[in-house]
Amino acid sequence: MGEQKALAYTQKAFFYEEQLLQALQVQFNRQADIILSNLTAKPVERVLKANGEQIRAKDYVSVLLDWDAADEDMKAAVTPHILQVIIETGQQAMRDLGLDPGLYEPYAEAIQLYMDARATKIATDINDTTERQIRATLTEGINAGESGMELRARVEAVMGIAATTRADLITVTEVARAQSAADIFAWEQSGVVEAKEWYTAKDERVCPWCKDMHGKVIGLDENYFDNGDVQVVTTTNRKGEEVQRTMNHDYDDVPGCPLHGRCRCTLLPVRKEI
Repeated sequence: MGEQKALAYTQKAFFYEEQLLQALQVQFNRQADIILSNLTAKPVERVLKANGEQIRAKDYVSVLLDWDAADEDMKAAVTPHILQVIIETGQQAMRDLGLDPGLYEPYAEAIQLYMDARATKIATDINDTTERQIRATLTEGINAGESGMELRARVEAVMGIAATTRADLITVTEVARAQSAADIFAWEQSGVVEAKEWYTAKDERVCPWCKDMHGKVIGLDENYFDNGDVQVVTTTNRKGEEVQRTMNHDYDDVPGCPLHGRCRCTLLPVRKEI
């Protein structure tokens, strides 16, 4: 059951990831256009003012883009795609239990609260990372006395990575997270599931962190890790010696998969005993 479900979820995820990836790329490309259009040729020599206050060179990025508006735009862009995953995955979870998918209520209050919080976190975390990267590279370039063209190249490099490598990792991770959330919501609504079991791929590509999680069962409303927890595993190095390795779960709570970026694990329902 676990292998079949993991395969089915991976195949379906390809479609969801493609749609979300396109939405993220539109946002990143739009942000790049705005930032580049506002980037002056000689930012150090120009006195910038915002609300009557001078802006230091290292804070130059704060006037290149309305980051609060960017958060709202990003949230609006990702919300429908995450919601689609929540709806369709929850319905499939009901089918897998042998129940009518129409019993699933994707607009229940708990799901709506989750959706709003999740979309907000995705948007703000994405833009906070972009802002930090832009700020760091422009500060470095300005301090080095680089030309306007060189500063533009720095921005283009950051935004180019954002629209490709970063966007790809974000889509894979967030789709997997939404699939797990939908499973849990559906199982809670079903009335026939009392717990969830972690299932990981059984091949040589499984990392020690996921291998450590395989088969662990907890309640539907429990977290495998709370934000800030540290996971410790014992592995063998090339010398055959046992060593301990740690992973800090410091991004968010972990109620289910993924455990890390590009995680291939899934959750299985543990039915109530009749």
